[in-house]
Amino acid sequence: MVLAMARFISFTLVAALVMLTPRLAAQTPPAASPLHPGYSFAAIDPAWRAEKRLVEPAPGGGRTVKDAPDGARHFTEVRYRTVGSPLTSKVVCYFPSGRVFQETDSTMRNAPIPLGELHIRAFRDDGAMQYYAHWKDGKCLEGFSIAADGTTERVKDGRGSLSEPTDLGGRSRRWFANGGRGIAHVHQLSAGGEQIWLTDDWGQWTRASGESLARRKGEMGWGDPQWTLAADGTVTQEFRSAPPPAGPKPSQAELRERFLAQRREFFAHFKETAKAAGFTLEELGVAPFAAGPATRAATTSRAGK
Repeated sequence: MVLAMARFISFTLVAALVMLTPRLAAQTPPAASPLHPGYSFAAIDPAWRAEKRLVEPAPGGGRTVKDAPDGARHFTEVRYRTVGSPLTSKVVCYFPSGRVFQETDSTMRNAPIPLGELHIRAFRDDGAMQYYAHWKDGKCLEGFSIAADGTTERVKDGRGSLSEPTDLGGRSRRWFANGGRGIAHVHQLSAGGEQIWLTDDWGQWTRASGESLARRKGEMGWGDPQWTLAADGTVTQEFRSAPPPAGPKPSQAELRERFLAQRREFFAHFKETAKAAGFTLEELGVAPFAAGPATRAATTSRAGK
C-alpha cells in the first residue's frame, strides 16, 4: 500500500509538534466521493495532537527533510493522534502546492499482527483521485489505482492488483488473492534495481541482489532451515527455532542442491496460487526466475551454517 504497514504502525521518525495553518486545513478534500462510495473520510478533530514533518521525493520513496532551506518546495506530512494515545488516527500529506496528495484514516493498533482498518486515498496535484485502498487486519479488501495514461487496476473482494502513486519517488506494485493477502510485491530500490516478494501458503521467496527462501510453519511462523543465496552464489542455511542437525556441515554443492529443490517446490506451488487468483507468472513479471536463480554456484568450499 502507499504507506508501508509497519511504517504506519510504528512511526519512528522524530516529528515536531505544530499547529496547522488555516491554509493546510482548508485543503482537505470532501470526505465522500463516488469513487469510494462505501467510505467517507473522517474530519480532522481540532482536539487531535498534530505532528508534522517535511518530505522530499527520493528513489525508493520519500525521505524526511530535517533542515529545509527557505523557499524549498517539499511535501508536508501531518499525523494526528488523540491526546494521550500513541496510535495514529489520521495522516494527511500535502503537495508543495498545499493541495492534498494523500489521506489515510486508521484504526490500526499495536499488535504482533496487523489489527484494525486503513482507508487510503491519493490525489494528483490537479485534484484528480489516483488511488484508493481499504485494508483490514493486514489484508487489502478493495481498491483501485489509475495511472497517468488512464490505465486502471482494481482489487475487488480481496483479489486484484494495485500500483502505488509515484509522486514521492517510490514505485511499487502489489497483487492480492485469498481474501486480500498479498501474494506478490515488486518495489523499486533506492540504489537501483528492484526487490521482489512472493508469498503464499507454502512460504516466501524474496529477491534483491540475492535470494532468500523460507517455508511456513503454522499460521505465523517460519520453519527451519531458512535459505539465503548471496549475489556471489554462496548458499547458507539458518536454523532459528532449533539447533542445526548434528554431524558434518554440508558442502556448498550439497547446500545448493537442497536449496534448489526447495526453490522448485515453492515456485510450483506459487504458480498454482497465482493461477487460482487469475494471474500468470508472466503477468507478475517473475516467470524468468521460476526457471532458476540468475547467480552461478559459488566456487568457494565455504560450508553452510
